[in-house]
Amino acid sequence: MLVSALIKPAGPPGQIVERFYLPARPFQMVPSPGILRELRRVLAYGRVRRLITSPPDPKSWCAKLEEHALLVSDRNHAGGVCRDSGDDRYLSAALEGQATVVVTGERDLLDLRTHRGVEIVTPRRFLDRLGG
Repeated sequence: MLVSALIKPAGPPGQIVERFYLPARPFQMVPSPGILRELRRVLAYGRVRRLITSPPDPKSWCAKLEEHALLVSDRNHAGGVCRDSGDDRYLSAALEGQATVVVTGERDLLDLRTHRGVEIVTPRRFLDRLGG
């Protein structure tokens, strides 16, 4: 979702991130260090960098996100849940941060629908909930 927010800032993921920075923040993001490392790694790919056509710079964008988000540990609360074990980190961060929702475009996560009380929804669905 975060990579998509940089690629298409006018789309639902970009609108969600924009709302995250509002003074009366309607929700909190709860990434872990592992999620942020993965985000930086993906944003460094040449093919991804070419898709980011407008500012901000991905490095400063990640730093701002980390500054405003509630950073949680990399404890593995959801090991072996997802078909792609790398996706377990998102569920683990949600559980650690006591989140009620994971917002993703990742089909493997969306297919779960919920995990231990955490709902898994698309960016469009989450944006609709926010009223937009």
